[in-house]
Amino acid sequence: MNTIFSQTRSIFLIATILVVLLTPGTAAAYSNPGISQDPTPIPIGPGMIQPGTLPCDPDQVHGLYFYSQDCEHCMAVLNDLIYPMQNEFGTKLHIRLVEIDYADNYELLIRAEEHYDVSSADRAIPTLFINGEVYIGEDAIRENLRPIVEQGILAGGIPWPDIPGFDPNAIISEENAAASAEICTIDGGDTCDTGAPIYAAYFYQTGCDSCSRVEADLAYLRSKYPTLIVEKYNVYDDAALGIWLAERANRADDFHSPAVFIGTEAYIGEDEIAPAAIETALQCYATEGSPRVWEAFDEEQARSNVQDQFRNMSWLTVVIAGLVDGLNPCAFATLIFFISYLTLSGRKGKEVILVGIAFTLGVFLAYLVIGLGF
Repeated sequence: MNTIFSQTRSIFLIATILVVLLTPGTAAAYSNPGISQDPTPIPIGPGMIQPGTLPCDPDQVHGLYFYSQDCEHCMAVLNDLIYPMQNEFGTKLHIRLVEIDYADNYELLIRAEEHYDVSSADRAIPTLFINGEVYIGEDAIRENLRPIVEQGILAGGIPWPDIPGFDPNAIISEENAAASAEICTIDGGDTCDTGAPIYAAYFYQTGCDSCSRVEADLAYLRSKYPTLIVEKYNVYDDAALGIWLAERANRADDFHSPAVFIGTEAYIGEDEIAPAAIETALQCYATEGSPRVWEAFDEEQARSNVQDQFRNMSWLTVVIAGLVDGLNPCAFATLIFFISYLTLSGRKGKEVILVGIAFTLGVFLAYLVIGLGF
């Protein structure tokens, strides 16, 4: 009986090996061990297409990607998405990379945003124009680019975005930029300065998406107004200076990042910080310049003023602020995790409720004593 079973198993193994070797795709894989033969269909568009069924020499999918090398989100999209897709699709994909550090390229971005009715609050980088749509920010581009490109290839291509006065050949890059062309940045010191300087104080916040676009705005304005000198301040490290400048411009209640102060003018928030608005002030100061008004700032006096504001806060304000601060995702996530841990550890329902109340009360009291200055 064992002999018959052994012979049957041997015959089955031999038959399986013959089927594998005689299968065309598998035989090709074994005959070319250095080449990966993946029989899985290539995912293109909503459906699945077998390799080799794409149209011959289809029209290219065209798009414009506006970015800055100083923008981490921009470079992440380039390295993780656009460059790999260009290698994957080859000549079928033609996305022009438009570095906005060049003034002409930045003016093209402004015209494109105006044509596509992009609001001031939505302006940011990176920005992608493709297939009649605009996608702003890393998340939006990551989510939409591949499906658009795949469907565009199947449809026979996507033309260039319809932007007034747009000429693909006029886009400035490192290859075609004049050797003497200078790129002004907001960190460029005095390299672009001539004549009477116009000083501007720029307040930013680390991780602020709109701040990246504001920095691009200021760099563009520096290229047009070389006398503009921008000094950067972190809103957390230099809050007292920002409040002082905001009070000087009668905008103390509005101060937040991003914010730009030039002379007696204040531009606070991405809605106000736009090249067209700031350029009006720069034209006024172009002849005589604008002094570094924050040289009159007394840091000790400012700190004392801030402390006085906290001392004048009532206990009710502190309590309400603590309650509002407690309504945040981190607090809820911590509480849910804590209650789940108690449940898994075998605690009863009444114990879980009592301990949860004690935990919540402890967090509230901690905020309260800190707010009262202890």
